[in-house]
Amino acid sequence: MIYAFGAYRLDTDLGELHGPLGAVALEPKCFALLRHLVVNRARSVSKDEIFEVIWPGVFVSDAALSTAIKQVRAAVGDSGQAQAVIKTVRGFGYRFVADVEP
Repeated sequence: MIYAFGAYRLDTDLGELHGPLGAVALEPKCFALLRHLVVNRARSVSKDEIFEVIWPGVFVSDAALSTAIKQVRAAVGDSGQAQAVIKTVRGFGYRFVADVEP
């Protein structure tokens, strides 16, 4: 499935993210995080759910999740201040807020 948002295309079948300058490199866990947020864009996704889906059976700190979110935001041209693509839901988790065309 291909999801288009802004100048970006997320191809979940090929595991690729393409931006205005071509392919965007993302670590596998960061790609999985972006995919999960895009697929579940109709709702806020809790940190606990992200830990269960992205790092199943592994203890991961909040700092690791914050780092992954920061990398994903950078990959899609977003930031913690702008939050035009991924919004932080304080005390809960994250929500993908950019308009998406599947």
